Amino acid sequence: MKNIAQKIDTENQTLVKKYSELKSEFEIQKNDRDMLLRELLMKKKKNAVLSSQIEQYEKLLQEVSKEVEEQEQLAPERADTFGNESVQSNSNKFKQLKEDERDPKRYSEVDLERPIRYKI
Repeated sequence: MKNIAQKIDTENQTLVKKYSELKSEFEIQKNDRDMLLRELLMKKKKNAVLSSQIEQYEKLLQEVSKEVEEQEQLAPERADTFGNESVQSNSNKFKQLKEDERDPKRYSEVDLERPIRYKI
C-alpha cells in the first residue's frame, strides 16, 4: 500500500511540474500574441497614413498635369514656362504635404493601455 501511495505521489509531482511548465508557456504565447496584435495595429495605422499620402500626391499630380495640359493648349510656343503661378502654388502644396508628413502627431502611437479585443 505504501508503495502505491509513493508511486501516485511521484506521478502527481511530475504532473504538477509539467502543468506549471505548460502554464508558463501559455502565458508566454499569450504575451507574444498581444505584442503581435499591437504591432499589427501600428502597421495598419501607418499603412492608412501612407495610403492617404499616396492619394494626396496623386491628386496633386493630376492637378499639375491638368494645368500643364491647359497651358500647352493655350500657348504651345510657351509650353516650357508651365504657367509659373500654378507651378508655384502646387509647389507650395507639395511642400505643405511634406511638412505634414514630418508632423509627429501624424504617427501617433497606439494606446497600449487600452485593452485589445479580437474575435478569433
